[in-house]
Amino acid sequence: MKVSEALELRLVDYGPRDGKLGIDELVAATSLLVFKKGSIRDKAGKLKKKKVRAIHRESTRRGHASLTTTPVFFFEVGGSRLVDLYFSSFPFGSYLIFSSRRIEIGEEDLVLSDELPENAIKHMIPSLRFYHEMWGKSKDQARKVLPIGFRSHGFFKYSAEELLHMGGDHVPAEINLIAKKMRNHLKEKSPILHEAAFHRPSLFYHHPNIFHIKKWKEREGLEARSRIKELHQGGWFELAEDAIDLVNVRAVVSGSIAMWNEVKRHRTVLQKAESIYRAADRAFDELNSLGKGERPRWIHIPPLAGEDYLQAVATALEGFEKYAGKVGVEEAVYLVPHSVKLRFSITLNGYHLLHPFGFFGVRMCSTADYEIRAMVYELARQINEKLPGVGELIGPKCKTGVCPEREPCELLKKYLKA
Repeated sequence: MKVSEALELRLVDYGPRDGKLGIDELVAATSLLVFKKGSIRDKAGKLKKKKVRAIHRESTRRGHASLTTTPVFFFEVGGSRLVDLYFSSFPFGSYLIFSSRRIEIGEEDLVLSDELPENAIKHMIPSLRFYHEMWGKSKDQARKVLPIGFRSHGFFKYSAEELLHMGGDHVPAEINLIAKKMRNHLKEKSPILHEAAFHRPSLFYHHPNIFHIKKWKEREGLEARSRIKELHQGGWFELAEDAIDLVNVRAVVSGSIAMWNEVKRHRTVLQKAESIYRAADRAFDELNSLGKGERPRWIHIPPLAGEDYLQAVATALEGFEKYAGKVGVEEAVYLVPHSVKLRFSITLNGYHLLHPFGFFGVRMCSTADYEIRAMVYELARQINEKLPGVGELIGPKCKTGVCPEREPCELLKKYLKA
């Protein structure tokens, strides 16, 4: 199907609201709490529209972010996988999204840009065939084979500040269209705030966006620093709280698009990612230069993939290269398989390393994606070499002696013995 057929957006709820008072009046009134006593409702009820407009204009002109980060909007969004890859990357949002680890994809779920011809789908079919062969054996491995052009659906929460500056150059038209529709809801429900904030400099916080064309200049590797002099003797949660600003690890790594999509869900981890378009070009060039028996560096090969797997990936990437020159990389990207590897950086603190439900605690669990699990175990090994006092404390969430999963694995026995 074409993306225009898959696209849907519904405003589920928004706020703050209080009776007849809307976002513009309430947010303006809350800003007056800084200067005057009294309740928000009383202040909002006495404000004239002219005063509300003046408050928003003056506050946003000065760069006060609280006025634009206070309003929140909840959306149900449907489209292609691009919806997930882009719209769940904002660190201050919240998301519940369709999982390709749990729901099987069929040919009827494949999605093409409206700019691509119908027969472009032939570049997706070989990958989809491998996907179905692997689904019953390993869902985690199967989903790495899928093209990113398939149907997705989710529930998203954003502040007004995020809605103001979504989309832009070099992102697919689908993303810009959804972003515009979201902003229209903001404009309708909060016209004064929208008018005041839309034309001022962005206060937008960085998010890991793969839809750009910048060159990636960083080499893979790990840097680790610790200022811990004495470790807290309490429990794991107290330890992570004490160490949150005392340990810093920055790693530049690579992994499949599917893996990166999981990593970016850790919104408190500062991240940067390279261009998906450049990654696809690199993978295509590498496949064309491989010698007999050589394995590619920039294509993830699931352990259960058959002999013709790389040919299926090549078919998908050939389609991307073919149509990129005709409709642009932004619209050809639907053909790129999840197995293409991206380079990205992550910056971790003591919480991410030591908290049972931090980045390492969650991703070292045996239920985590196998590719992420391999990455974090390797990072843990490198951290232990550089910071042995910290590294030996890194472990899965069951290191507390309790497993929250339905079926505990052998890892729990190790920590119960300890």
